Amino acid sequence: MTNNEILQKKWQGVDKQLALFFNKYKKINKKTQDRIQDVMNTFGVKYEELFDYADIRVLSRFRREIEQVLEEYKESDYFSYMARKNIKKSKIKNIDVINFMIYLQFVKEEQEMNVEIEQMFEEIVRLGYKEAIDECNEIEKKKKDYILTDTFIATLLLLPNVKGEIWKEYYNAFVRYCAKEINNQVIINIQQDKGLNVDDVEFQKIFDSQRKRLLNRKHTDDFDKYSGAIDSQITMLFNKGTLKGYEDYGVEQVRFIAEMDRRTTKMCSGLNNQIFKINDWNKYYRYSAEDEKDVLYTTFGLEVGQNLPPIDNHFHYCRSTISYNLDVVSPTSVPISEYTRSQYLRYKKYFGKDFMDLQEFSRVKNAEDRTEWETLKQRYFIERKKYKEK
Repeated sequence: MTNNEILQKKWQGVDKQLALFFNKYKKINKKTQDRIQDVMNTFGVKYEELFDYADIRVLSRFRREIEQVLEEYKESDYFSYMARKNIKKSKIKNIDVINFMIYLQFVKEEQEMNVEIEQMFEEIVRLGYKEAIDECNEIEKKKKDYILTDTFIATLLLLPNVKGEIWKEYYNAFVRYCAKEINNQVIINIQQDKGLNVDDVEFQKIFDSQRKRLLNRKHTDDFDKYSGAIDSQITMLFNKGTLKGYEDYGVEQVRFIAEMDRRTTKMCSGLNNQIFKINDWNKYYRYSAEDEKDVLYTTFGLEVGQNLPPIDNHFHYCRSTISYNLDVVSPTSVPISEYTRSQYLRYKKYFGKDFMDLQEFSRVKNAEDRTEWETLKQRYFIERKKYKEK
C-alpha cells in the first residue's frame, strides 16, 4: 500500500465520527443561540440602565436560573464559584445580570457537549487501537484479538495534549471566552441603540468563528477536511490508541507517515518514512520551528509532539500517523510539499548547478532506506560550511 492509501484507510473511521459530531454540534449550538436570544429579550435594557441595579423581579429570575443549573452541574470550577457568589448578592447591576446569563447559556451547552465529546474521544481511541491490531494481523497473517481497557482510555483522556493543555480545562476556558465575545457585542449594540438579534450578521460572525476554533469543516473535491481544537486532540488520541495497539501486539518498530501535499509542515515532511523503535532510544533529525533548522532529537520510544503526531512547535492541521507497514511503496505521482521544494533549493545552492533534480531529491528524502538521505545531509553540512568560508 502507498502512504496515501494507508492514511486514507486509517483515518476514514475518524472522519465518519467527526462528521456525526459536527452535525450534532451545529444543532446544540443553535439551541444555545436560541437561549441567548431569550436572555436578550428578557434581560435587555437601555444603555442608561446598564449600570443600574436590577429590580427584584429580574433578580429573582436570575437566581432561579442559576440554582437550576447548579443542581445539575457537578464540577467545582470557575462557574460554580461565580454562580454561588452571585446568588449571595443582595444587589446586582443589570450589566452583570446580562453577562452572567449569557455565560450560563454557554455552560449549558458545555454540559451537553461534554457528553458528546467524551463519547467521541473514547471511540477515536478504540478506532486507533483496532486499526493497529487489524493492520498487524493482516501483515502477519494472524488472527490475534486484544481488548483495550477502559482504564487506559480514562487515563489517556486526562493527559495533557501536545500544547500542554488538559482538554476539560481548555474547553472550560473556551466557553468563558465565547461568552465574553458575545457579551462584548451585546454591550456595543446597546450603546449604539441597535437591536439585539442573534441572527444579525455581527453575532453570526462571532458564532461562526467560535465553531471554527472548536471544529471547522472544509469541503474538498474528494473528502471533507477538519481542523480546530477538537481535531488536534483527536489526532493525539487516535495515534496514542494506535501506538497502544502496536505495543500490545509486540511490534518493535513503526514508520512515521505524513500526508504529503503543499500544506505539509516542515516538521512532518522531515519525519516522513522515518522508522522508530517503540521500546528503545531513537536518534533522528527533525525540523524545529523554534530553531528554524533541522535539529537532532533523542527520544525514547514515541512521544507526542516529538515523533508521534501531532508534532509540536505550532498549531496546525495534522493527519500524520504511524504504521507497522515498514515498506515504502511509491505511487505513480508523488506530491512534493512546499518545505521539500524550499529544502531542495537550499541544497542546490551549496551543491551547485550539477545537483540532482527535484524529483530525485524527493525520492532520496522519502526512500525506505535512509542511508542515502543521511549521507546527503552530511554532505550538505560540509558544502554549506565551505560556501560560508569563501
